[in-house]
Amino acid sequence: MALTLNTSHPLYSALVELIGIDTVTGQLASAKVARTFTTLGSASYPTASGTYGKAARSVTGGGAFSFTPRLEFNNAAATIVVAYNSVTVQGTGNVRQLISSTRERTPMVQIRDDGKAALGYEYNQVNVLATGTSNVSSGAHVIAVTHGSSGGQVYVDGALEGTGATVLDPQNPAWLDHVGGVPGFNGIGADIVWAAVFNRVLTGAEIASLTSSVAPNNVIGLLDGAPIGGTPTVSSVTVDPPAPQVAGGTTQQFTATVTGTNNPGQGVTWSFSPNTSGASINSSGVFTAPAATASQQTFTITAT
Repeated sequence: MALTLNTSHPLYSALVELIGIDTVTGQLASAKVARTFTTLGSASYPTASGTYGKAARSVTGGGAFSFTPRLEFNNAAATIVVAYNSVTVQGTGNVRQLISSTRERTPMVQIRDDGKAALGYEYNQVNVLATGTSNVSSGAHVIAVTHGSSGGQVYVDGALEGTGATVLDPQNPAWLDHVGGVPGFNGIGADIVWAAVFNRVLTGAEIASLTSSVAPNNVIGLLDGAPIGGTPTVSSVTVDPPAPQVAGGTTQQFTATVTGTNNPGQGVTWSFSPNTSGASINSSGVFTAPAATASQQTFTITAT
């Protein structure tokens, strides 16, 4: 479990699992439950990064990734989000799932023959419940599907594009056990970066915010230290300790806390005034006081 989640994220309590690339190993990893990922057929991990970072590459006709234990969730209310760098569609009449299950009547993220995103429900069927309107077979995209008592929905890059029915006779619990489709049935190759499953139907605003947090270098707002979604803003920077007494020639460690919206970064630049010979502050916030003098000196420490 090399992916560290932001437990303060507003969607953390609804998150069942986040699967993505561990940038240290370059391979798939999970955030909540330790899972073993197995490369099947000609699937691979490209060394080059795409739009959203490093990816797991499934291959049309049999290359995918299985994982255990399977990812179980409540079929009555769920949201699945997948981010990918690219897809390659093969032939016509094929099942094309980005994350899928060997259990029937389970919600899955699918792409149709015409390149439109869809809410699928069978690993070996092309039938879908809801379909988007734009062609997503070119370029990088974030696809989200929801499934609940009021029906299914398809979102493309944060925008609602289609609605439809619920899964007939849904299986509970539902589960997912493959990234990139089930070998032997999948007609799509994809460079998949993220797959997230939630235990409720997310709102349009929540999906748009999560989508906006997907960024290059394998960043998604669910991770610790990543922007939650939208543009981060800074409302204040607090420096501690606020007014220490520092003896001449000694050091004092200062820390800074940045607050604001959308999880702003905590990196700051340190400075002090007045500029005095013998005084300094380094990039870690350690201030060195000048040698002792006959009178007390006052310095202002600033973090920006």
